[in-house]
Amino acid sequence: MKHSNIFYQTTAGEPKKLIKPVILTTIAELIHFTPIIVIFWAMEHMLRSFLENTPPDMGLLSGLGVFLIVFLAVMLFFESLSYKALYKEAYEVSATGRISLAEHIASLPLGAIEEKDPGSLAYVLMNNYTNVEIAISHKLPICIANTIVPSVVFIGLLFVNWQMAIAMFICLPLALVSLYLTQTLIDSLGSKQQAAQLETANRLQEYIEGIKVIKAYNLIGEKFQRLLLSFERLRSASFKMEAFAVPFVMFSLAFVGAGIGVMIITGRYLIFAGALDIFTFIAFLMIGTKAFVPFSISAIAFAESKYFQKAGAKILEIKSQTPQIGSLPVPQDYSIVFENVSFSYQDTPVLKNISFEIRPNQFIGITGPSGGGKSTILKLIARFYDVNEGNIYFGGKAIRTLDPNAYMEKISMVYQHVYLFADSIENNITLGKKHASQEEILEVCQKANCMEFVSQMPEGLKTQINSTTSNLSGGQKQRISIARALLKDAPIVLLDEFSAALDAINELKIQQAIQNLIQNKSVVAIAHRLKTIQNADCILYVDEGVIKESGTHAELLAKNGAYAKMWALQNMGLSK
Repeated sequence: MKHSNIFYQTTAGEPKKLIKPVILTTIAELIHFTPIIVIFWAMEHMLRSFLENTPPDMGLLSGLGVFLIVFLAVMLFFESLSYKALYKEAYEVSATGRISLAEHIASLPLGAIEEKDPGSLAYVLMNNYTNVEIAISHKLPICIANTIVPSVVFIGLLFVNWQMAIAMFICLPLALVSLYLTQTLIDSLGSKQQAAQLETANRLQEYIEGIKVIKAYNLIGEKFQRLLLSFERLRSASFKMEAFAVPFVMFSLAFVGAGIGVMIITGRYLIFAGALDIFTFIAFLMIGTKAFVPFSISAIAFAESKYFQKAGAKILEIKSQTPQIGSLPVPQDYSIVFENVSFSYQDTPVLKNISFEIRPNQFIGITGPSGGGKSTILKLIARFYDVNEGNIYFGGKAIRTLDPNAYMEKISMVYQHVYLFADSIENNITLGKKHASQEEILEVCQKANCMEFVSQMPEGLKTQINSTTSNLSGGQKQRISIARALLKDAPIVLLDEFSAALDAINELKIQQAIQNLIQNKSVVAIAHRLKTIQNADCILYVDEGVIKESGTHAELLAKNGAYAKMWALQNMGLSK
């Protein structure tokens, strides 16, 4: 369900978090009028005593002084409660919201995540929640409370003198019209500014992550210029946001202030007409001036509300995306069947009506030209995406009906490009099994041929690696990835070009580690080097989204088709 309510969107779906801060802030703001009333009372008493040439009641004045001292303590108490409520709720929404959104993103199909730039998701998690935090702590409660307070004052003053009350607030409609125009302007300018912020975040991430390629190809000037232009667009959008919106806010405040002038003129007329005494007139001036201060603060917050609303709306947009569904338990039969499967990335067809079966403990090799759909098959098996047409069955049940987390426990993956977290080698390995014993970790490290380089490191398995793994070679990263998969011990193993970019020595060690990994497992391996998969139980030659050929290595050579030509070409290269 899509919510357009400003409070719902601005709080990222947590409008109830405003209740306590609004109540306490309203009470605190109303209490601020008490000193004005007490001071007016004392002034009136002293002026009347002076005019009537009688001594002032010192007991009354002393009592009012004591009351103000006690009241100050009460006011500070409510201010403290209001302050704590504002920030407690704001920080709670921000902290729990970021965790909740991160968990939700993790539950989405990979396709929904890959459609977005990583920088945009990081921007929403950090910057947008910061804006929600500001809205809850600084903007909305104060805006609401400072709207309620003048309204209460207006109603109260109507009972004192309705002409003066109306005169005081007669310019308010003009102020509201100006605020509406301001909000509309901020809506437009705010969208452009947020788009510029997002572009800058993406360009900055691109520049930092690609700095090696940029330096290697001498692209520093070109790529830095793109980054510089994004900063310039952000500067321009931010300047327009301030330069064009602020005058409208000032107009609103001017209209509010004009109410004081109208009230003075009206008061003068009523005094001369005998319909208003001087003390009531002074009271209106004091209370009116005080009443317009919170309204002025509220006006600025109201004008900015659209900007913060957009930040919350973007969070809700991501939260509204449907996570992967499925609740059935995973069968113990580990067969996988593709039945008339078709799949497209957006509008680009990748797989076209393919069908094949992977029996338990069977080794399936997949090869073919780049862009033919090989990696997509692995992604569909791992359910990173759901098929557009047809079905994929696991143990006789459609995988889209299975519990996604339970299903992923049955799959291990080793890819050409390994991602390791900025943590210890041991913690990267134990991602496959959180509570593994030290003996289990050492065993998988031996099987994955990790110990020969881990033992050379000063801290062994406790050695910290950075997120870009610049302190590890490609082969070492692969072996850590294989150790992780060995520890997980899942019945299905997916291998995607795991040895494509390795030297001969590393490839041999990786092949030995892979042999340990795939024992008694169902294996699907993508390879361009056909020797990697020549012993597979079945090899699929995939091109243009269809299975052009299938069979064992010998059967495919006998067919003398595309696979045989690829084999001959690779062996010709080796013979030379």
